[in-house]
Amino acid sequence: MRALRRVFREMGRTQRTARRQTGQAPSPVVRDAARAFREAPSLSALVLVAASLDEVGLLSW
Repeated sequence: MRALRRVFREMGRTQRTARRQTGQAPSPVVRDAARAFREAPSLSALVLVAASLDEVGLLSW
């Protein structure tokens, strides 16, 4: 569980940095996925966060 939270926090830091650099507004899709992960942390919820970040172009592979 700690590893999932660590990855979640790292994705959050990365996407906030990317948004600051690009001036992009926060995405409701990402916000909803993050909220779902915080409420019920699981691998599948973390995958949804990653997918939402990828969808808005904020996930670097």
